[in-house]
Amino acid sequence: MNHSIKGETWEFCLILSSVAEVTEQGQPTLTYRAGGCFIMKPGYIGTWRTIETVRKVLGGAPVGRGTSGCAI
Repeated sequence: MNHSIKGETWEFCLILSSVAEVTEQGQPTLTYRAGGCFIMKPGYIGTWRTIETVRKVLGGAPVGRGTSGCAI
């Protein structure tokens, strides 16, 4: 299990294959499989548990930056 603490960055994650569980502090655990995606907001605190080896695409942007062409 990995702990994740985000500073001033928005982070987008798209799961390409496998299974992972993400738990934001004080929230229920969410399970993501291939094709699933989520955003971790600035100040996010939580855990990431890899159930099977995960292939993913990550992207991030500092607070205050606009998103162009991204529909989430």
